[in-house]
Amino acid sequence: MTGENRQWSLASGLEKLGLAPDDAAHDALHDARSTAQIAARLDLDKGIAGYRDATSALLCADVLASAGFRGLADPAAALEGAVGEIPCLVCGRPLERGEWVEQNGEKRIAMAACPEHGRFFVRLKLWRTGKTFSARRTLCRPDEQIDAFYREKASRARQRAEKRCADGAAGEQAGEN
Repeated sequence: MTGENRQWSLASGLEKLGLAPDDAAHDALHDARSTAQIAARLDLDKGIAGYRDATSALLCADVLASAGFRGLADPAAALEGAVGEIPCLVCGRPLERGEWVEQNGEKRIAMAACPEHGRFFVRLKLWRTGKTFSARRTLCRPDEQIDAFYREKASRARQRAEKRCADGAAGEQAGEN
């Protein structure tokens, strides 16, 4: 719609296309009508093709294994517990997993390796189910596109962590003065 790689709110999408927003926003019928107005202006074939191209590798098109976990008390503990302990798909020995990198609020990614059977890309999705959490873990073999995606996400996570440390140190110094 705009050539930008981001999501837009319904109101912003209407505004970008010069369409009048419905006065009853956040009402199912009116939101559906507004969504239909936007969809009528989109090149859906181009959008779907672009989406497939951009996400095919990231979705692990060739999933080698998938496992579900339920009743997890704490997502952070789950990352290091049974969910984070990943067996090699060939020999069953534990994979040597790198740090989990946050992909967004509920998703994590990591690289893992078996010294004998090679590298794997791991995706983990966590979600709340009542008072506990559930998770789905998938494994695939990384290609160049997945490697580049992981490196970028890991680099951004390191930069955010370094900034938080620097901001914390600056705050401590200001408090000492």
